[in-house]
Amino acid sequence: MVVGSTGSVRVELYRKGLPALSNEKEYGIVEPPEPKEQDRRSNLPDFEVIAVSGPEDADWEYICDDPSDTDPSRHASNFMMNDGKLYIYYSEAFPRFATEVRRFEQHNDALAASFRARYEMWLAVHSLLMYQETESVDVPGLTEEVSEEVGRQERTRLGVIAAMIASQEVKSGLSDTDEEDTVAA
Repeated sequence: MVVGSTGSVRVELYRKGLPALSNEKEYGIVEPPEPKEQDRRSNLPDFEVIAVSGPEDADWEYICDDPSDTDPSRHASNFMMNDGKLYIYYSEAFPRFATEVRRFEQHNDALAASFRARYEMWLAVHSLLMYQETESVDVPGLTEEVSEEVGRQERTRLGVIAAMIASQEVKSGLSDTDEEDTVAA
């Protein structure tokens, strides 16, 4: 078909014992519309997820501001913005994470890798949401110390939730036969 050409389309419907139905429509071929220029840039920052082995790791300072606080059960993750990139640090020593990843490693390295990737994804999503919230919400009268403690507690709760969800996702991907094979291994 050539742009600018015209014509008509006629449709007729015949039914036994009833009058025929028909309809005709005119058409014209036009240029395809220009795509709309849309600003499709994401307002999410670039981010990187970084595993920290525990309090003895040099990166522990990015999870916990107090170097004397070496209790891994208190610190699941933390994030910080640097040069437009959000760095998300998580503790591999956080008990819920460590327990789940060890359990999967005993059965199958692929399951452990899947769990780790899903856990990191859940932490990244939550950290991005928390970062956006901290940029837009200012609670008057809340001291920086209290705000940091509330954030730490929220990240710890999410570490538990992320481990539960990631574990369930990995388990739900197994068929009954896979589960039996994994348990038998």
